[in-house]
Amino acid sequence: LGEIRFKIAGFKGTACSILGYITSTLLLSLTLTLILHYEFKVSLIIGIIMSIISVGPIIKGLIESGQISSPTGIKILVYALIFEILGIIAFNIVALRFSILGFIITILLLVLIYVMGEKMFERFLAFIETRFFVPEALFAFIIALILVVSYLAEVLGFTSAIISLLLGIVASEYLRERPDYLEKLKAITYGFFEPLFFAGIGLMMLDINLKILAYSLLYIIPLIAVRYIFGILMIGERRSTLSLMAKGGIDMALALTAIETGLISEEAYSTIILASIILASISSIAFRTPIISRPKRAWKISLKELINEEAWAYSHNTILECLEKIKRYGAIIVTDSERRPVGYLLANDLIMLSPKAYPHIRIYEIMHWPPIILRSSETIRDVIKRIHLIELPLIAVVDDKGRLIGVVFLSDILKVWCKYY
Repeated sequence: LGEIRFKIAGFKGTACSILGYITSTLLLSLTLTLILHYEFKVSLIIGIIMSIISVGPIIKGLIESGQISSPTGIKILVYALIFEILGIIAFNIVALRFSILGFIITILLLVLIYVMGEKMFERFLAFIETRFFVPEALFAFIIALILVVSYLAEVLGFTSAIISLLLGIVASEYLRERPDYLEKLKAITYGFFEPLFFAGIGLMMLDINLKILAYSLLYIIPLIAVRYIFGILMIGERRSTLSLMAKGGIDMALALTAIETGLISEEAYSTIILASIILASISSIAFRTPIISRPKRAWKISLKELINEEAWAYSHNTILECLEKIKRYGAIIVTDSERRPVGYLLANDLIMLSPKAYPHIRIYEIMHWPPIILRSSETIRDVIKRIHLIELPLIAVVDDKGRLIGVVFLSDILKVWCKYY
């Protein structure tokens, strides 16, 4: 979630998000109290959990549909994030032990992390990066730091979810400059932790019956009405408004906390989960048809068809030995002696050096790492789906053994993209 910025929402969007969350929470709480005769505190807890919009599923949906970098996609993310943070704060106030002093300290800590955290976090990781030359070491430090700081926050009485979220925000600039780490972090989150988390959620559910199904429909009707109205006000597009029905993230963790602490019954918990599944199914409609749509021919072109076999050099070569390639292409991929990509070199790296030094400087002394690496079997479609992570002008294309076959420039992909438009 680190790429999201609140300033994009603006005053109107932020106000609509806050008002929308409060309205949906109170409307659902009153509905459950009046119709199902729940205690108001129980109804309020259910309303707080159900009113949360889950950011995680929205991010995955936007990535798959190619909308992650669009203005509408960014708006959706920001509004959903506001809903999620409000839900966490409200749940802690209503459901858990609440103290004025603890609340004030939490707010001060959040402001401190947000204001000072980015520089401190970047300096710490830069220090690690200069001391350890194994890429996996830095990634391990990032994972360990997130887990340790979140655990300490929980021990000290803070909400670990919000602290983790802020760590993502302060680390965003650093990780965007290193897309390989960002991709690994997403892979371990969605590929490892998320499946285990949802398996634990399902273990607590009762068997679904007509009563639970009927109650779940009662849960979602007020939410759909409120989110649709406020979604139109915030986003302005009816189809995109459906994405605000997304569920399946922090809200599930709060539901699990509520049942384990005895705040809600097993029936209410099962109803929350079923209602969330229904809402998640509705939200998927918003991502079903990608904004980007091109003829199949363009999608199917493999990277192997676009490779440049000249735009690379060995790391032990001097600058002078690869100077003509850099002048011709503007950038080259750097490999080890076995043609495995280890970095890349840009034309602007040479401008800062005296041409007299070119015969004496080896490429490995000034190259950047890590390069963007894709398999030769991957297609333009695979590149487009990850385009928000690719901030370099070139991609190293390798075979099954990881050896370089050639280089693909984004400019070449653009030419093919426009040709089949």
